[in-house]
Amino acid sequence: MLKPLVLVLLGAAAATAFILSCSDDAPADVDAAAACDCPDAEPPLAGRIVRVLSDDVAIEANTQGAASAFCPAGGTLLGGGCALGDSNAAITLSQALAAPDSEQFACAWNNPTNDANAMIATAICLVPAE
Repeated sequence: MLKPLVLVLLGAAAATAFILSCSDDAPADVDAAAACDCPDAEPPLAGRIVRVLSDDVAIEANTQGAASAFCPAGGTLLGGGCALGDSNAAITLSQALAAPDSEQFACAWNNPTNDANAMIATAICLVPAE
């Protein structure tokens, strides 16, 4: 009976010593590395994701047209979208293209109608921290 009690007490003493040596109350930081080799933290995203609109681009009657929106210098294209100035079911979007090499979002439209319209491209960008 004495041997199991001694083993339990030795185990409890070892566990207590281990916990105290790694806690904030330890006399020295025995578990901390000598120098932190962690990478710098990424700056917060607040204010760094921006939406850039192209100018309104005219798409004349019975033609095709394209519009592009570009990220600011140093920005990274995350995505984008395309929109018509006035809704018209006959005008179709033929291509929506994210071109990450040039950090632009491009849209191409077909207008088979007899009415002109306007098109807009939107780029969603992550800009560098200031």
